[in-house]
Amino acid sequence: MSTNGRDAPNMLRWLGKMDKYARSNENPPYVSDYYKGECCLECEAEQEALKFLRKSYEANEEHLFTRSPKVAEFFNAHLAEPKIFPKFEDEEYEDFSFPLRLEYFGKALEQEDEFCCTFLDEDSEETDESSRMRSNAIEFLKQNQEEILTGILAEILKNYPKWQKIYDYPSETKSDFMPGISTPQELSELLELQNIYILDGAKIGFEFSCSWDMEHGLGVMTRKGKVINIGEAEVAFMAI
Repeated sequence: MSTNGRDAPNMLRWLGKMDKYARSNENPPYVSDYYKGECCLECEAEQEALKFLRKSYEANEEHLFTRSPKVAEFFNAHLAEPKIFPKFEDEEYEDFSFPLRLEYFGKALEQEDEFCCTFLDEDSEETDESSRMRSNAIEFLKQNQEEILTGILAEILKNYPKWQKIYDYPSETKSDFMPGISTPQELSELLELQNIYILDGAKIGFEFSCSWDMEHGLGVMTRKGKVINIGEAEVAFMAI
């Protein structure tokens, strides 16, 4: 499942349908509009992004400026009177991520084999400070990537039927979001690995986007290569 400019119309179609089903009523409309705008911006569909972000901003001005600095900077540049809320004053956003090449992950997930990786400290904050434990975790991941990914996909597949019941997509959209699958290989059509997080204590988190919940995503936390927690995206970067 890719996210680029060419996929923007299809992505918007999915987001529109998701507004009608599943968990879409949990948040006020401006949150949904913000998320759509952020997704469009990631897909390089700037006009669509601006449309949704304006709707979100008109409903709640503060929300937009308390989320992603990238989105805030983009939208601020299109305001007649640009402004920055206090949270962003005198604060520079630092990106500590670095590329990590995992050939087996790329092949099995049908993605490019270079993934975005980030070190996290004990408070789940990004850091550029390496440690022996973090370096060892990266080397362990490289050396055992097939076994690790096999375990992750097996755990996702095991939980998949339960999630199908929770999301309860109607028959006319089920094939788009949560089709019936029986093998781990079929998950490559529904998932995209977005980020890998390296924590101390031999923990490595994996953040996925997924077709059935584009807003909350999917997170998997592993320790010594074994899955210890699975849930929404935040599971991948929570230290506890």
